[in-house]
Amino acid sequence: VSTQSTGHEQCLSMAVIVSDAQRQKLKELYDWYDLDNSGRVDSTEELKQLTCNTMCKMSPPNIADPDLVLRFVERYGDEAEAHGGIDFERFVNIVVPALHIAERSEEEQEMEQTNYEIMALCNSESDVVILEHANPELEGKIHKYMVVINIHNKDLRSQSWDDVQQDIMQLARFQRPLTMVFTDADGHNAVSHTFVEEGSLRLRWADRLKVLNDEMDDINRKMLTSPKASPIKSKLKQDWQELNEAVARVHKRAEAKRREADLRGK
Repeated sequence: VSTQSTGHEQCLSMAVIVSDAQRQKLKELYDWYDLDNSGRVDSTEELKQLTCNTMCKMSPPNIADPDLVLRFVERYGDEAEAHGGIDFERFVNIVVPALHIAERSEEEQEMEQTNYEIMALCNSESDVVILEHANPELEGKIHKYMVVINIHNKDLRSQSWDDVQQDIMQLARFQRPLTMVFTDADGHNAVSHTFVEEGSLRLRWADRLKVLNDEMDDINRKMLTSPKASPIKSKLKQDWQELNEAVARVHKRAEAKRREADLRGK
């Protein structure tokens, strides 16, 4: 079966421009949904989930239209299922224009991604945020800003850091095998891993509130050190107010929960 693009689509593909940072992010998303590691997304459902996640993470904020995803899948679903699947290069060429993904420099892409993660963490159900790891078993599975939602069948969602940190530390030190479930901060891309070897997990996590404070401090430093005429500085200023208000709401909710807990304890 021929999978060649039409002349129109070939021209469209040639016009697609993304930065190396954007291509790397697209590849990361694509690999999540290439479930059989075939190098192709070959089902309508996989394509739908991939497109939805790509829109959430890479389209402009005003592009949040489920109908856009449905139209995309309607157009390319047959190619995914009947024509042998959609490889990565083909996906880039069709999804970038379809989801209005604008070209971003590496610095802009990193800033956009960080801002997205901060906002997602503000709405996360888990207070346990991954900062880094040095465990080869987790390579390609776990990254900064993911959250832990379950450890040894203990659901961490909707529980405060203070309520769960001691249990997590005890399980991390003494429980083997130990199964942990992680998701992106926005709840997508759940992944489970079971630790079998004794010793350190080689995984570092922190309180969501502390992470949010540290990230906002980092943005503030970047604003202060960026050249006055820099477009990055202007973008940081635009995002600052919205992010700062969102983080303040998280702190307010956490304080209300602490007061409620104190009242119950009296």
